[in-house]
Amino acid sequence: MPISQRFSALTAKGWLYWVVAAGLIALGIYGEEKLSGQPVVLATEYRIYRVYRDLDPLPLYPTRTALVLIDDDEYWTGEPARRVPINRRYLARLLRRVVVGNPLVIGLDFDLRSPTVNGKPVDNEPYAPETRELLKAVGEAVARRKVVVLPDTIGLDAAGRAVRLSAVYDGVQLSQGVRHGFIMPAPDIRRIPLSLPAAGGGWLDSFAAAMVRAVDDRSLRYLGGASAFPYSTFIRTKLFPTILAHDLWKMGDAELESRLAGKMVIVGAAWHRSAYKYGEYIDLHASPAGRVVGANILATYVEALLNWHFLKPLNVWVARLIELLLALVLAAGIVAFPGRLPGAIAAVTISLLILFVNYISYLNFGRFFDIFLPLVIVVAHAFVERGRELVRDAHAYRRLHPLAFREVTNPCHQGPDASPS
Repeated sequence: MPISQRFSALTAKGWLYWVVAAGLIALGIYGEEKLSGQPVVLATEYRIYRVYRDLDPLPLYPTRTALVLIDDDEYWTGEPARRVPINRRYLARLLRRVVVGNPLVIGLDFDLRSPTVNGKPVDNEPYAPETRELLKAVGEAVARRKVVVLPDTIGLDAAGRAVRLSAVYDGVQLSQGVRHGFIMPAPDIRRIPLSLPAAGGGWLDSFAAAMVRAVDDRSLRYLGGASAFPYSTFIRTKLFPTILAHDLWKMGDAELESRLAGKMVIVGAAWHRSAYKYGEYIDLHASPAGRVVGANILATYVEALLNWHFLKPLNVWVARLIELLLALVLAAGIVAFPGRLPGAIAAVTISLLILFVNYISYLNFGRFFDIFLPLVIVVAHAFVERGRELVRDAHAYRRLHPLAFREVTNPCHQGPDASPS
């Protein structure tokens, strides 16, 4: 079909069709923002994001971090004795052993909330001696020139500002080598939490930001004016240098130092929730790298920030305009190729080209925008409209040819039982 005829097919739709299409696209963009935290939508976006990551010619590899994970053998059959909350005297002993490996920074990815949000009491009395032992071990680590990051738990007030909840270490004078960071992830796990405005003034760092700020805060200063959290590149779980806690005690000091020296170590949980090697892992999160434990997510954020392997999202209005234009291009492509098969081929081809444009933006400009739902709405609108046209054509044909749809009885063939008139 000549280009002029394809253009005529676009104009033949009339202005109302394109107004409705643009309105539906705008509704899709709005809906995508509202549904962005829903598991089904996120799972699809994670799959697309994973493809981009796998095609990245310069993928991110873990070079600055290491993980020490409490596994099933340790948690269910070892000293922790499957207790909730985790035994803090055990954590103190584990921290002292990690310090022997001579890391730069140690982050403890555990829930250290007080039993009440207002800190009354700050700690349960039976656990208070354990907490003091843990804080003593933290002080010893700092005395050996290690930075220790403790977890904060936060909530959000009506204005969206962070409210820090009481922790078991509140009221204790900690040295300057101790930092804090909230461990609450963003609804979209691809986004790296940086800092949030605090309800009482100032800012609260995330756990990853607190670890990064301890060694090199240049990326944080660069992102300081960002209106939205950046996207992180994701690393396959098996690539992270990992030591399981039950193996940690068997290692000699030299081997331990060869594995942890100069690293930023995150100590976290990797045991099964229900029983020994039964059920899902605790602290499990869906991500572009699959379902992984929280310590892996935090390590990914740290690596991304330190290696400048993150993506600043587009300005929200620029992103919306690009999504609108690209979706209209898809709508025009479907209309310009009438027929079921040509329309389907056009829809698939243009959708792939749009994803390719997004990939080029991802690689060359460090920008990424989500457009999945608007594309789905465009395709659905086009095919619904085509179905309506087929119905209209059928009704028009029936009006023009009524005899074709009318039952005609031939008097010469009335059947064997018909009596003569």
